[in-house]
Amino acid sequence: MKKLMSILTACLFVFTLACCSGDKDSGSSASDGSGTSSVSSSSSSSDNKGASTVNKDSEEEEDNQTFTLNSKTPENVVNAIFYAARTQDFQILGELCDPEGEGDDDSKSLCALGRNEIHQGSEHQITRENFVEVFKNGKISGVTTKRDGGAKVPILFGPDGDKEETMKLFKRDGKWYLYSF
Repeated sequence: MKKLMSILTACLFVFTLACCSGDKDSGSSASDGSGTSSVSSSSSSSDNKGASTVNKDSEEEEDNQTFTLNSKTPENVVNAIFYAARTQDFQILGELCDPEGEGDDDSKSLCALGRNEIHQGSEHQITRENFVEVFKNGKISGVTTKRDGGAKVPILFGPDGDKEETMKLFKRDGKWYLYSF
């Protein structure tokens, strides 16, 4: 956690909030209550029961790059973070936090990026630019452990993808949500 805060603090000084004005969120978001939601940033989207699909047209990525958010697994929720950083499709981040508000300020800050907001409770404010820098090379680095309705997912992140951290998630009504990191 301290490593992440150091990196984010350093990035915060490099990037200003004014840099965030290039909003790439032009799609829509909907939830059907089944643990999945649809987020689309391009003209096509899948109407797939039990899974949500994010389609992203991008010059850097293949056309119609797709990520399926299924909040029924903690690994999928964590991989959504890396997807958002790689494709700069931030909308999906708004779906990763508990709708009842459970979770720490860092998690809420990540989710706020999906709504083009800045979470005011966080000691270190995260911009989209420093989020991308910190998570674009991230990946799950080990085995997820589940216990008492919670999960710990070990990851590597940072500009070079070599910083260790553990994402903590919790399960409510069959859905996994980001809790802390």
